[in-house]
Amino acid sequence: MQVTDKQLVPNKFGLDDKPIELPAIIRKVTSRLDSLKDQGEMTPAVYDACRYLVENSSKGNSRFPARYTGLTEKEYLIILKDFGEISGAIYMLKQGPYKSVKFPTAANERLIDYTLVKADGFEEKFSAKQGEGGKPSVTSVMPIISELEKSGKLPQRLKKAAQVLMYISTEEKNGLYFGPLRAAVFLKLPGYIELLHLLLSKFLSLITLCFFAYWNPKSESTTYAWSAPNFYFATMILCNMFYNR
Repeated sequence: MQVTDKQLVPNKFGLDDKPIELPAIIRKVTSRLDSLKDQGEMTPAVYDACRYLVENSSKGNSRFPARYTGLTEKEYLIILKDFGEISGAIYMLKQGPYKSVKFPTAANERLIDYTLVKADGFEEKFSAKQGEGGKPSVTSVMPIISELEKSGKLPQRLKKAAQVLMYISTEEKNGLYFGPLRAAVFLKLPGYIELLHLLLSKFLSLITLCFFAYWNPKSESTTYAWSAPNFYFATMILCNMFYNR
């Protein structure tokens, strides 16, 4: 029988939100693969490919042939997308410094493929999407970082990096995007003051032109009128950033 979509995801192997260590996950997954093959629910080619991934991942080898003998293109992609979550977790456990892994069961945790747990109990969430599957953005992972920070599980050494990501992921309600600039203010990057002076001079010149067009409809520069509110808002933010740097 040809493998189907979602047939090889973690919960089909009995993997859930209970932590499981490397030897145990290998036994559990291997046993399930054997059962699927014996029951005729998996072709020999799919079975061999999955066993190959388990064995190589458990040895710290992350390579998988670009083409695997006997697999259809659909089977190949399903293995990479679905079974890849399991083999990826096995590989990470082998690499360390992790003690166990657990897999999300809640529908609202679709972004997370698995959570690795260190010996001290600290948890790290991972997304191991393959190909053109879900590609998490900075904005989408911020709730995870916020959760770690609120629970006190975010190490002090990572807080500065988390703050930078917070600034970068923030988008203004009116569509203007000042995240990178706010991050630059926070980090006090070399050359930032000079850049800010340049930006302020450009924005102030443009805002003058915009308001002239806005208040003088007969002006030849009326094409700029629509931009006045946005440039005004931008200038106010830049001024605020400059004087509060």
